[in-house]
Amino acid sequence: MKILILRMSAFGDIIMASGILPPIKKAYPDSTIFWMTQKEYEPLLSNSPYIDQIIPINRKKIEMAFKKRKIGEFVTLVKRYIKELRQYNFDLVLDLQGIWKSGVWAFFSRSRKKIVVDPKEGCGFLYTKKIISNPQDKKIGAEYKLILKHLGISDKEYGFGLGEVPDVLNLKEKYVVFCPFTTRPQKFWIDNYWKELQQGFKQNGFKIAVLGGKGDIKRFTKIFSDDSKMINLVGKLDILESLGVIKHSSGVVGVDTGLTHAAMLFNKRVVAIFGSTCPYFDTGYEAGKVLYKKLPCSPCKRNPTCDNKFTCMKNISPQQVLDAFFEISS
Repeated sequence: MKILILRMSAFGDIIMASGILPPIKKAYPDSTIFWMTQKEYEPLLSNSPYIDQIIPINRKKIEMAFKKRKIGEFVTLVKRYIKELRQYNFDLVLDLQGIWKSGVWAFFSRSRKKIVVDPKEGCGFLYTKKIISNPQDKKIGAEYKLILKHLGISDKEYGFGLGEVPDVLNLKEKYVVFCPFTTRPQKFWIDNYWKELQQGFKQNGFKIAVLGGKGDIKRFTKIFSDDSKMINLVGKLDILESLGVIKHSSGVVGVDTGLTHAAMLFNKRVVAIFGSTCPYFDTGYEAGKVLYKKLPCSPCKRNPTCDNKFTCMKNISPQQVLDAFFEISS
């Protein structure tokens, strides 16, 4: 059986989507699994023992040709990818994104079986099977597990499917990972709370490692500038190295960001701090806990009405986070 998985972006979503790989390969051990994604995410998938072939698509190049009205170049690029897809004669296509930028490739694959959960942007007609989820099911990875259920596959094996990750720290001491950075300021926790939380963990014998990208260096300096004992990994690691730091840690505390969610695939102790967003109320994992203090205005998502007071996040104290972390059995 030839299976095509479509998840074009982004890092956190691809990591969570990889959870379906172990149970699919267990159910279909002789299957050949292909994964189509945007070219910049190819390295994230390249070490997976479950993926037989990656189909990277240069979406930026296609978009640039379209925007600059280079119609000949645009058509040539699209036709090339269509030709590549069709040569494999896929038995099954699983679209794990369900929007136009993934759906068109499902359509062009000409597979007789194309499955999606909750298609968006009006692209539902591109598939042969649409699965509609229960909006009340707010567990992490629920949409991916729903596809497994439709295929008659148990989700007990749902877990990190991207292969081995490096232990870049190689520490003998126990440490907790902080993931304080994300894309929007309304998803941030309060800066001085992180310092208080660090002291709480320090008193319990834990070192602290902080993860983030190059764009987070300035904020890291603002929060932790006077602490030379902090393990500062902000802007220093790639995504797989960051995942390795998480895998070998004693647990994670983070906001609504991909690394926080990904930590649950390693079954680590995780405390997720949500406010303006709450992608799930229940992690579905014994080792994962969500802290969320709902207000009349929350979740506001991209449209906060609190004049940057972020009361929903201020209402979650460092002590509550510490208590939640140590309530989880290690």
